[in-house]
Amino acid sequence: PLSFPSSLAVANYFGANSDEAKMAAVYFAGYDGCTQLPSAMLFSRYPTAAIPAFLRGAKNTATVAECNAITAGTLSLADLDGAPVALTGIDLSTATSLAQVATLLTAAFTGGATVTYNTTFQAFVITSATSGATSTISAATGTVATLLNLTAAAGAITSQGADQTTPAAAMNAIVQSTQNWVSFTTTFEPDLADAEAFATWTDQTDGRYLY
Repeated sequence: PLSFPSSLAVANYFGANSDEAKMAAVYFAGYDGCTQLPSAMLFSRYPTAAIPAFLRGAKNTATVAECNAITAGTLSLADLDGAPVALTGIDLSTATSLAQVATLLTAAFTGGATVTYNTTFQAFVITSATSGATSTISAATGTVATLLNLTAAAGAITSQGADQTTPAAAMNAIVQSTQNWVSFTTTFEPDLADAEAFATWTDQTDGRYLY
């Protein structure tokens, strides 16, 4: 699970209009008459299907004109699905938008990954072409990575791939990682079978946790 110290931190990670940000705003505000406010909120993924790894850059500050100045750029990943990748000779001179910059970068990966420009986060996202636990990615380096804030130093975020899970497996994995929490909920409406499975898992903890 990822731990966040404030509603602002949640909004910065998931997006200001996300369900996570809306829930965090209520949670960190506490209840009427409370004498102590929450100091952390945990989030953990629940993959209903195998998901790919991705690298999301920090907020992009590069203009299209600055991207056009790149005619022989470099971008390297120490890890993309278990192997290093080093792109050279990247030419962004023909791009007329940030979306086209992403398209040119996707072509440079030649099928190994897809690059998009996320307008919500105003950031570039590199997504692995594979899904599941073997789908991995690292932060990027190189002239293009630096320009587009895809480096660790700039604050880029990596998210590794994961296999499809079940309520019991997901909750057991969370408990193995941390037990510093009491209640939990989902940002989605589970179907009846999953809701009952979450409830069954909670019941088996003998009152330690609340769903």
